Amino acid sequence: MCAFTLAAATVMDPRGAAVTAGASWVLPAFLLAASHVPLLIVQRNAQFACAAVLCAYAVVVLARRDRFEWGWMR
Repeated sequence: MCAFTLAAATVMDPRGAAVTAGASWVLPAFLLAASHVPLLIVQRNAQFACAAVLCAYAVVVLARRDRFEWGWMR
């Protein structure tokens, strides 16, 4: 979620990015808890998918790092 927040903060308000990251974590967590589905996120394929998403966010942050140097409002 931190990597998503940093990547999203390069294109939107940092507070909005943090709220979006929090909502994107809470909604699936509530849906999984309500449906009583086994935790698929701890299985091997899901872990690889999470690692791939993390790498994608890292690429976005590195590609847009100039936004952090100049500030998000610029």
